[in-house]
Amino acid sequence: SLIAKPLGISTAGVGPAGSKEKDKSKAKANPWGHDAHKNPQDPHKIQSDNPDAIAPAGKLHMSMGDWGRFVSVHMHPKLLHRLVSYDGEDSTSEEDKSPFNVLHQPISSRPKSYACGWSVTKHTWAGSAPVLGHSGSNTMNYCRVLVSPEKGFAVMIACNIGSKSAKAPSQHAQEQLIKLARNYLRRTSHSSGQRSSNHHHHHHHHHSSNHHREGTK
Repeated sequence: SLIAKPLGISTAGVGPAGSKEKDKSKAKANPWGHDAHKNPQDPHKIQSDNPDAIAPAGKLHMSMGDWGRFVSVHMHPKLLHRLVSYDGEDSTSEEDKSPFNVLHQPISSRPKSYACGWSVTKHTWAGSAPVLGHSGSNTMNYCRVLVSPEKGFAVMIACNIGSKSAKAPSQHAQEQLIKLARNYLRRTSHSSGQRSSNHHHHHHHHHSSNHHREGTK
C-alpha cells in the first residue's frame, strides 16, 4: 500500500493473474498462464504460480495500465511528488530525487551493470543516457520493460507464457515498438527542454494478456 496507493494502483495482487471465473467470457479478461509445453495453467491450482516463500519477488501482478503508473514514476520523480503532496506544489527537491538516484545507480558491473532491480545499459535510440531494464517470469508468464528517463520513454511487454518461449518474440516486439517511436526519440531529450513531466510515452504490447506479471528471472 505504501507504493500502490499513492500511485493510484488498484489492480495489484498476489497470486495467479488468470481469472478464476467459470464463465469463459469473463475468464478471457485475464488469460491463464502457460507452461513450457504451452499447457494452460488453471489459476485454481497451486502450481499455477510461484510458492508463497518468494511472493514479494515473484508472485505479484497488476494491469498494464497500473504497471505504467509505476514505470512513469521512474521516468518522472516530480510525478510521485505531486501524487503524494497535498499542497499542490510542483517542485522536486534533491531529497525527493535521492531515492531514485539510489535505485537507478549501478551497484555491480559484472556480468553487466545492475542497480536495485534494474539493469543499466546503453542503447543508440537513447543517446548517451542510461536505459533501465527489467525482465521477469514465474515460468508461466513473462514481462520485460525498457525505460529511458532522459527521453521520457518506456516500452512494456507482457505475455502469458513462460520466459523460454516468450523471451525472443517479446524482445522482437520491443525492438519493433522502439522503431515505431524513432521520430519521437530523435527529437526528445531531457536536456533540450522539450520533455515535460506531463508528457509520457508508453508503448504497450501484450501477447494475449492484459496483466503484467512480475517474476523471478
